[in-house]
Amino acid sequence: MPLRAAVTIAALALPGAALADTLCLTPDSIKGGVTVTVKGGGTQTYRAKGKDVQAEVPVLAGGSGFVAELMLAGGLHVIADHRTEHEAKPDVPEGAVLVGGNDGGTTTTTYRFAALPRPGKDWSGKVKVTRDQDGPSIGPQPTIKGNLAAEVSFLPEETVQISGCSYRIRPVETRFTLAADSRFTLEGEPMLAMEEAVGQVLLSRRQIWFPDLGFAVITRERGAESGWSEDWGQGIIGLAAQ
Repeated sequence: MPLRAAVTIAALALPGAALADTLCLTPDSIKGGVTVTVKGGGTQTYRAKGKDVQAEVPVLAGGSGFVAELMLAGGLHVIADHRTEHEAKPDVPEGAVLVGGNDGGTTTTTYRFAALPRPGKDWSGKVKVTRDQDGPSIGPQPTIKGNLAAEVSFLPEETVQISGCSYRIRPVETRFTLAADSRFTLEGEPMLAMEEAVGQVLLSRRQIWFPDLGFAVITRERGAESGWSEDWGQGIIGLAAQ
């Protein structure tokens, strides 16, 4: 038997090599869906939706949390964010009725970039924001609209090992800041509290972008005191095709 053929057969016989080749993600994996396992045992899911990617990101914190259903333009930039809240369930004495609470409350936010940032290129510009809120205890709330100053920064590329496979990654930082021309309104009326907070970072988001796979995993968000977002973080510990 030729030496090259013998070496090839020996490599295929190794369970580790065959298993890695089978389980490592490819650019086509996002079409069928990808499961991302995060620290703490939770999972996120990402699936291609035309040229974009649809994601579901559950976040738990102290028994409470939310599930974010997101649309990522080009698999990278969040352009739609629908969140459903889940509060911790208090102990209710037998025969008593729990009044109030906000389990199941929803917040829907859309982000319209003046020009969609190019993958891998730092970008700054304006983003139009629209937010609606609803819930079983508060009912539909007036629509919030405004403009935010946005910055998208790509950090240096790295190669990492996840689930036994090597992947190129680039961390991405996105910051949304209140500016003098943000002009936020609540059902058409000026929001004075927003006007007084010029310069405040309303939301910063960290993503891990896999340029070869066509999507970015959200790993951290930090919100402002205005309650625009909760602070949370979820590190990646596993990747698998669905």
